Amino acid sequence: MSGRERHEDDDPDPGVLADGRPADIPSETRDRLWVYGFFTLKRMISDGEIFEKCAAKKRGLRPSLDDLRTLQDSVEDRDALAGDTLTSAMDQVNDTWSTWSPKRGATLETYFVGGLTLHFPSVFRRWQRNRWRLVFVPAADAAPLALHAAGLFAHGDPGRQADLRAALEEVMRLAGPEVRAILARTVAGETQDEIAEHLESSRKAVEGRLYRFRRRLQEQGITASTLLGGGADAQRGRADR
Repeated sequence: MSGRERHEDDDPDPGVLADGRPADIPSETRDRLWVYGFFTLKRMISDGEIFEKCAAKKRGLRPSLDDLRTLQDSVEDRDALAGDTLTSAMDQVNDTWSTWSPKRGATLETYFVGGLTLHFPSVFRRWQRNRWRLVFVPAADAAPLALHAAGLFAHGDPGRQADLRAALEEVMRLAGPEVRAILARTVAGETQDEIAEHLESSRKAVEGRLYRFRRRLQEQGITASTLLGGGADAQRGRADR
């Protein structure tokens, strides 16, 4: 009978948790957790707290001194690690939502961040492996790569081509190891799917790294849309000022 009251011996409603919350996490809550988790994890990576948290949960990591220096200095690497960890965690966010209970004292945000320590170790180890064994392109290779890119994309006025070459050289110097490898493979003609496969990553992660690097360049007055897949021109924006 429709509208009747539920009794204790009724079958549970599959769309509602025992405490009355919806079984599927609301989209606004999901978005809030992503933003909170991303910025909290970036801070934990920068100050090293994430490694202490992982060790406390018997998931210890062994960052080298150079790894730690890089993570303190490189916003790009912190963004990449936090973003990849969040991507992994969000695949299981409904489990987080259903196992959390406000009666246990911790907020949902705190509980979610605690769970990130389960996802961070594998992301960090992949970052280490890719950084040193798979994708490291020495800074000394920046100029040859830039020259190759300029030859591929610049046409016409020699002065314009020289400006493009200078901009690309600077772009390659500014890029960290992973982004430099992505750029090098992009110049070599690989698709983002092929690059992601080589880096043991996802197309979304590759796109995210390029997007964040593009934003960083724009903040410094540099555009390099050719190399980053955004158009047919690359130039140093502040050269005209």
